[in-house]
Amino acid sequence: MSQKNVKVQSSNTKKNVLIDGYWKWVILGALLIFFYFHASQYIEKDVWHDEAFQILYSQKDWSYIMGTNDVHPPIFNMIAKIMVWDTPDILSLRFKMLLIGLGFVTIFYLMVGHIFNNDVAFYSTALLVMSPTYAYYSVEFRSYMFVLMLMVAQIYYFWVFYKEKEFNYNYFFLFSVTSLICLWTHYYSILILFSELCFLFFYDRDKFIHHFEEYCFLFALPFLLVIPYIISQMGKIHSFWFKETHFINLISTFFYLISFPTLEFSLFQLVVMILVLLGIVYGIIGKDERIIFFISLLLIPIISVFLFSKIFPFYHHRYFLFGGIGIFIFAGYFIYNLDLKLKKDLGLLILGFVVIVFFINLPLFTDALDIDLRDSSDFMKEYMVDKEDYVFIHESTFSQSPYKVYIPDKKHYLLKNISREELFTAGGSVVGDDEKINNLSIISGNYFYLTNTTRLKQKLIYSKGGLYIYEIEK
Repeated sequence: MSQKNVKVQSSNTKKNVLIDGYWKWVILGALLIFFYFHASQYIEKDVWHDEAFQILYSQKDWSYIMGTNDVHPPIFNMIAKIMVWDTPDILSLRFKMLLIGLGFVTIFYLMVGHIFNNDVAFYSTALLVMSPTYAYYSVEFRSYMFVLMLMVAQIYYFWVFYKEKEFNYNYFFLFSVTSLICLWTHYYSILILFSELCFLFFYDRDKFIHHFEEYCFLFALPFLLVIPYIISQMGKIHSFWFKETHFINLISTFFYLISFPTLEFSLFQLVVMILVLLGIVYGIIGKDERIIFFISLLLIPIISVFLFSKIFPFYHHRYFLFGGIGIFIFAGYFIYNLDLKLKKDLGLLILGFVVIVFFINLPLFTDALDIDLRDSSDFMKEYMVDKEDYVFIHESTFSQSPYKVYIPDKKHYLLKNISREELFTAGGSVVGDDEKINNLSIISGNYFYLTNTTRLKQKLIYSKGGLYIYEIEK
């Protein structure tokens, strides 16, 4: 697209902006309040395996955290270490993460307002704050929301740098710094860098060729600085949490990015997806380079990882949260342009309808995350008042890690390298090796056995939500 067309397009989008001046900040404040109360619905949900792992990992000493003992880069582990300094309480940690989530929403709103206009920013952010996916990840004690906040800033600096007629070293520096921090926080952020490079090469090749050396340095520098750390972690890379990828996984990713906490299809997903598709079509027909850009950020990472996962599986929906912000931009862009053409407050009517649908479906989203680990932990704390000599044996790591957070003063072993039958035959006598049961001992001991698979002929003391706890006494 020529620069002349870009200028005309940009000026057309800046017309008829209803939100300006102090109203811009009033509306942002209202959206942040809405997001805060929406995300608060997930704060008291059960801690799950990855989140529990992060809490336990963050309580280790600094030398361990700064090393290569995790599959992820170290920046968020360092931040998490500081966050758990005063207390490892999950509610406290999630409230701290929510503050980062509010920062993400703020930067997203300002970024869209700069690239498009304040009205598109309003519609897009209004849809974003209703997304159960982004609301949930804004309170989860993991790196996703922190890197999302940085990534939105990186996208902003890239766009401003891209639109500059001359090579701007100030934006070059800001883009490089945010890219580097993103890569040192989550390796999948390299997919956004790759998508931005592809956009430059295929969409504005003349500019790419003219500044070839600068762009190569721009995109290679953050990656080169993180390569030594990646190499040192090669032995830690594994894919046990990834499953075989099929085409249905590719399709479900887009619905996951709208609202993931439920496996059931919802009306909210359908309404937003229709607006998204209409926005994409409208932007492509209008040859709007901004829409093409965000399509690149959404589709290139998903398709490239999907194809590569046929060789080595590492596809997971949540790793595309970075490009997923485009979904809400497409929908907000369409609502704005529809309202602009018809001039009958249609945009607010559509948004109002989405809000109604959201509140109708909200229980569907929040109830889907109840897995009963916290309730069972509370039960066990009362049950164990006079049972000091008991340990916990978990059949799955997905109960072991959360229980180590909820009941930290007990030993928690993971059944590994021996069968359940061998364990019971031994009469409850075990020896733990790195908190995994690798061998048996004659030492007598009593334990609680947690499973979610088969009912056993043992003393069942708790059963709810597919979780069974048995008491085994020597």
